[in-house]
Amino acid sequence: MTQDDLSKRENLALTIGVVDRGHHYIQGFGKLSNTAPAVPNAGTIYEIGFVTKVFTVTVLAKLVNDGNVELDAPIRLYLPVEVINQLNPAVQSITLQQLATHTSGLPRFPDSFLAEIKNYSNPYLHYTAQEMYADLAEITLLSEPRQSYEYSNLGLGLLGHL
Repeated sequence: MTQDDLSKRENLALTIGVVDRGHHYIQGFGKLSNTAPAVPNAGTIYEIGFVTKVFTVTVLAKLVNDGNVELDAPIRLYLPVEVINQLNPAVQSITLQQLATHTSGLPRFPDSFLAEIKNYSNPYLHYTAQEMYADLAEITLLSEPRQSYEYSNLGLGLLGHL
């Protein structure tokens, strides 16, 4: 992609960093947005979106390898007691592995989530742990855990939270 390609797109920014023998080289391309046409730089903060799931599962793998958690541990072991008491037994018994592999039976989003988004460019910005707990208490699983694959932002968000 060239500078010309970047200039034709709305809200497209790219920052490339290279470390070579102790020297750091950083170059920004494009613009932050139509309202903020500055070129991105080393201090630009990017939303990485779906890539966070890779980091979440990588942290889980490290925790498992270090002996801090077990993949088959149910989520009830990591939730506050007052939250556990509000969850149905099937939700309580969802394991860390099922969250990581999208086999928990949890839906992509809670039913109320899409209707309550306050910022569509960052839909999770105002979604709190308390809202997630309330959603889990009301959730209807799409299938029994481990029975089928169902991509779940809720499940990976819960895993990251735990």
